[in-house]
Amino acid sequence: MMASDPSEQPYPDLATGIDVLAGANPGWPREDVIAKAEALSQLDVGAARAVLLDNGDWDGGLADLSDPAADGIPLWIVRGETATGGLMPDDVLPAFAARVGWSHIITIRDGSHAPQRLQPETLTLALLRALA
Repeated sequence: MMASDPSEQPYPDLATGIDVLAGANPGWPREDVIAKAEALSQLDVGAARAVLLDNGDWDGGLADLSDPAADGIPLWIVRGETATGGLMPDDVLPAFAARVGWSHIITIRDGSHAPQRLQPETLTLALLRALA
């Protein structure tokens, strides 16, 4: 899905990227618009597609969390909802819950992949809950 997402395609230059992203995302802070535009104006599409499509099955780090070196480390997952742009699919949550516990999965309601842009207060509260 991400490999063909029209909002993740490169821009020919920084100014074009800023104009398009600012218009499409009026709620984003100006700094985020500039950072995203800069990244997309420098994007190597072939390399990005290879990372997304050629790295095997996506497990979101579940295999790493199962490594014995992770034993005893309090683990939390803070995610946005899949329906609003979160990248952790709902169908993988039971496998993560088996490892970290349902009480250690925080789903930000209406949260996207980057809730720090549109829901910074909600994200901060979720992180503080996880760190408490």
